[in-house]
Order: sequence, then C-alpha cells, then structure tokens
Amino acid sequence: MATLSQQTKRGEKKPRLRFKIFFPDGGSATRDRLYDSKAVGRHKKQVAEILEATTAQRRQTENDIAIWRAEGLLSPEDSKRLGAGVVADKTLASAAEDYLMASTDLSDRELYTRKGRVRRIVEILGARTLIVTLRHRDGLAMRQKLTAAGLARATINKYIQDARRMLDLQLDNETIPDNPMARVKPLRGDPSEAFQPTAISSADVGKLLDAASQNDLRRGEQDATGAKCYLGGNLHLFLLLYFGCGLRRTEATKLTWEMVQWDRRTIEIPGTITKNKKPRVVGVGLKLIAELAKRRQAQGYILPKYHPDTITHHISAFFTEHGFPTLRLHDTRHTFATLLQEQTGATAKDTQHRLGHSNAAMTEHYTHA
Repeated sequence: MATLSQQTKRGEKKPRLRFKIFFPDGGSATRDRLYDSKAVGRHKKQVAEILEATTAQRRQTENDIAIWRAEGLLSPEDSKRLGAGVVADKTLASAAEDYLMASTDLSDRELYTRKGRVRRIVEILGARTLIVTLRHRDGLAMRQKLTAAGLARATINKYIQDARRMLDLQLDNETIPDNPMARVKPLRGDPSEAFQPTAISSADVGKLLDAASQNDLRRGEQDATGAKCYLGGNLHLFLLLYFGCGLRRTEATKLTWEMVQWDRRTIEIPGTITKNKKPRVVGVGLKLIAELAKRRQAQGYILPKYHPDTITHHISAFFTEHGFPTLRLHDTRHTFATLLQEQTGATAKDTQHRLGHSNAAMTEHYTHA
C-alpha cells in the first residue's frame, strides 16, 4: 500500500512517497520519491495506489506505463521491465479461434466435439472478456456452472483441459504472463462413469476372425447379397493386426511393407509413428504372416487408406453384429496384452515393450486375467 510520510532533508521537511511495483516476471520493488509540497505528494500517492493495484493484477497497458513514467514514478528500467508484461487487448473469442486453428492433429469428429466445448467455454466466460483479466476464480466458476448443468465429471474435465490449453497457447505466444486456468483442478473421477475396458477370450477372438474372413468373401457382392462388407473386404487383415499385434488404431494404418521382417516374422515399428516416439518390434503370428504373404508388395502401405473414424465405426458395427456391443476397437489392445501373458507366459516387461507403454503401471491396466 502506497504511503505518504514526512522526511527531513537539509533542515526542511518534505513529503516522502513509498510504493511498490509488481513486475510480470514475479519480482517486485519498493520505490521512494520526495516532493516539494503536500498537495503534489497526495496526488502522486493516488497515482501510485493505482500503479500498485494494476501491476499486482498484471493488467498494465502501454498507456498506463506511459502515464506512470510521465508522473515520475517509473525509471526507464522499471518501464522496460513492466512492459514485458503488457498484453494486447485479445478477447476470449479471439483466443478460442487461435486454439481451434491450432487443432490440426484431430479427426473431424474430435474437432467437432472440441469446437462445441470451446463454444460453451466462451459463452460462460464471455466472448468479449479480455484474456488478461481472467483469474483462477473464473475457472472455478466455469467448473461449477458445468457441474450444475449435470455434465459428467469426465466431460467437465475435458472442458477444463480445453480452457487450459487455449490459454497455454497464448502463454507460449507471450500474449499473457501466466495461465489462470493452470491451477483449476479437474474433478475426481466417478467410478460409475468410468468406462470399463474389455478383454475377450481367445475362442471369441477366433470366432470374430472367422466371421471377418466371411465378411471379406463378400467383397464386391454387397448389392447381390444385401450383406454389409466392412472395410472393403479387408476386415480380416485389420483385426489380425489389432488382435495379433496389439497395435493402436493409427499405428496399423501407417505400417509399410518395408517394416515387415519376413525372415524373423516381426514388424519393426519406427518411433515416427508410435505414440511415445519410441521404436518397438512386434511378433507376427502364422495367420497374419499368411495373410500378409497373399498381399505382399515391395513398398507402400500395408493397409488400404481409410479415415480413422471410418475404421472405428466399421469395426464397432461388426463387433455389435456378432454379439459384442460393448467391445471397442481399443479393447483389442487389452485383449492382446491379456492373452499374451496368459498363453505365452510373457513377462510384464515384455508386454510393456510390445504395447509401447512408457511405464509398467499402464501395462497393468491393460491386462485382465
């Protein structure tokens, strides 16, 4: 708090102003100024109080700094240090647009749902709200409103994540000095809302693979039989890679023929296509190597190109049609990990390596005896 006191200098009492400046780098400094009259001292004290309050909240603008320097409260060094925290008058709507423009690694469906969440965040916090004025309490208020609206905790946490990432982008661009959403904690998960992963038996896997072979025989015959031919008659190969190698959805679609080591019956997956950016090697079973041999090429992709959402939709529909309505494409990885340990006696470390997990705790989540 700025204070005004009397100081004797050369036998004459003069008003002394003491105030504090809060800098955007987290530091602060106390400054003293002497004036010739009480009237001037009182005026400077009023300005200094505004300076303290504004810099404490990191809301200073270039115009503010110019005024405070003209009033003699800031040195050139103080002005420069404060100027590092000056932000443009960017609104939340503009920040949301930047965030969505940067969301280039999402599928169409994921981008659609993200746009919906971001739109709601902007509605709650205000489209014209300057992002520099946002505070931690605003994030808490947003979380409370979403809770009151009856949204699931996992969904609310996605809103919190989007709000944090949106402002992280502005932080990276040095538009704001800090992210007020960084300390908004996600809600603890509700066990009733948690999606339970599924691992099916080897017998069930065999039934699905047989049905997939029958599906592929209908390639090009959909009009004649009326039966659905999933993934253009390539379903059996897709499922062999997912159930037999434990690959992620996009990893399988990026495999090339050069990665297949025919003599060792393995596929060497480079770090450029894995989630954790680390290469790994997966074994290839007899059924898969036979299927690959029928299609063998010198180069190019192993699987035909489909949109990731199309792959998920076709495989989920196939699972439902054959009696597994709750089985997800990602559950093929859970099934692979479980059967790998049950039928081959693979260690947890080996299973972790084959799945491409960074830590053993995640692998434990994937095995279901």
